[in-house]
Amino acid sequence: MFRPKQPGSLEQYVVAETETLRNALRKINDNHMGFVFALDDGGSVVGVATDGDVRRALLNGYLIESVVSEGMNRKFFWADEDTPREQILKKLDNE
Repeated sequence: MFRPKQPGSLEQYVVAETETLRNALRKINDNHMGFVFALDDGGSVVGVATDGDVRRALLNGYLIESVVSEGMNRKFFWADEDTPREQILKKLDNE
């Protein structure tokens, strides 16, 4: 499913939801953005895992070898790059 990482590719921002929290943390550390998107078997985004999400999962008893789906946020908001800033802020305020 995953291709080798290439410079500028999206691969540095995604993990399979079945990968380990360790792998998610590695990508989070390497991409310097503080998050990764979790994908299901079909390649759809099903969650977002931030550095804080993974840390909380570990503090709640999950192991570093637990799967990403145990420590990701399934309730996330997304927008197109053309979405007006005001619309994004309004959506965030409402949730």
